[in-house]
Amino acid sequence: MKHTILAAGKPALAYAKTGVAEYLKRLGRYGSYSLKHVKDGNSEDVSARLHDASEGTLRIVLDERGESLTTAQISTRIQDWELRGMKRASYLIGASDGHTQILREKADLVWALSPLTLQHELALLVLLEQLYRVATIHRGTLPPLGQIMAVLSADREYSEPLHPRGLWAGSMAYNSHLIQDQPAFWRSRCFLHKRTRAKMLQLTIGKGTYSCF
Repeated sequence: MKHTILAAGKPALAYAKTGVAEYLKRLGRYGSYSLKHVKDGNSEDVSARLHDASEGTLRIVLDERGESLTTAQISTRIQDWELRGMKRASYLIGASDGHTQILREKADLVWALSPLTLQHELALLVLLEQLYRVATIHRGTLPPLGQIMAVLSADREYSEPLHPRGLWAGSMAYNSHLIQDQPAFWRSRCFLHKRTRAKMLQLTIGKGTYSCF
């Protein structure tokens, strides 16, 4: 999925410029992320520009009156959108006086980064940090996995699949526990060891493959 952040006006504060540049650089390692600015102005004018710029995309409006989502919840939403074949998403940060009701009604999601009213440069920085955090979750780079499970080597003895569909729900619950209820892209298979006939559950999360017996 291509992610485009649409923001009213360019960051003027030094900390915001530095932070935005840093997180855009980091996000470049995980996919297609871009930042575009629209001309600043009043709520009606900016909302109209944001609406036109996000036409044909999944429209996520950042507004304190929206849904309050945890990082895990927004991660799941993004993963669900990708699985449903959504190709482009736009994140809309409006003028200092907020978005219009019309724009909020045309959004696929109105997301509250905080119940507080955030200065739009700060909101932009918080959004980029959360998108970066979600990207690392989806890549499977969370450290608890390596601490809990041993990396599975390429052992040809484990080549006999055992009803992988039968463990679908159970493996998902186990996986969620392992990564502390933070979702990640994952696949699961269950095997019988050729020699010992012991059962083994294999999880593939991001680029890592893990096993448990």
